[in-house]
Amino acid sequence: MVELKIKITAYTDNENPGWVSCEFNDIYGKTHFFIEKVPVVTTLKLDLNSPYPQEGIIQCLEVKRTLNQNGMTMITVNSEKPWGIESLEKINQFDIFEAQLKKASS
Repeated sequence: MVELKIKITAYTDNENPGWVSCEFNDIYGKTHFFIEKVPVVTTLKLDLNSPYPQEGIIQCLEVKRTLNQNGMTMITVNSEKPWGIESLEKINQFDIFEAQLKKASS
């Protein structure tokens, strides 16, 4: 399991446990948008009055890792597991740079 860094941009719904809008850009510059439960993307207690944007994560499976023509590591991730997350466009597989993954805490 890897953790993809995302930006939480707004609180969208107070229905338990609270829902937020999130986004990130893939390696091609395309922005992917999500609406997700607060506790799935952050440990913070966010609500309508919280300041935005906030940092968050989406847990994903690493599908493959390759080097692009510039020698940068490109990672394909799939967000279907463990939480069944998909973008508003119904996409759950993304190409990202290694720097977009949250570093594991030691």
